[in-house]
Amino acid sequence: MNAETIGRFIRETRTNMGLSQKKLAELVHVSVKTVSKWETGNGYPNITVLPDLAKVLQTSIEALLEGSSFPEHRDGRLDYENTDNPLQATDFEGIWIIKPFHTMNSAIKHGKPLCLQVINKQTNEVVLTVDNCVACWEGICGWEGKVNHDISIITSSYKHYIIKKDLYRVVNPLNLRSLG
Repeated sequence: MNAETIGRFIRETRTNMGLSQKKLAELVHVSVKTVSKWETGNGYPNITVLPDLAKVLQTSIEALLEGSSFPEHRDGRLDYENTDNPLQATDFEGIWIIKPFHTMNSAIKHGKPLCLQVINKQTNEVVLTVDNCVACWEGICGWEGKVNHDISIITSSYKHYIIKKDLYRVVNPLNLRSLG
């Protein structure tokens, strides 16, 4: 636990959300001076403030204490813990969700979201609409080689969809560009 790292995380998260120090202070019932101390690494948030601070910053207490949305002690790609299969199944066979690599943070924070649709190749039905996509590519993806040469979609809400391209195609309905 490092005060500077935690402070930088609070500052970056707050500014990405468009909150001022004053507004954050009001929302978690502390002074602006206290928020400034946290963000400059000159102090830690009080334990009683952590639940409200995590809620306002839309993160976990663990992420606050680590100073990162991707705690170092666990694989940042995992969407959930305590499972043999890190790929979280969706309602559709051949579509999974994992947490994106920390290297995607810049795209997630600064990418301009677009809408993509996942279409079943057999039925030609739209099975999934992703309206906050910030990155999409075709190629090697997945976790420990379990999913390869498929389509990845990264969203601004920190989800990484892996789409089996033999079952689905991905299109941008605005320009009908297709992957898969």
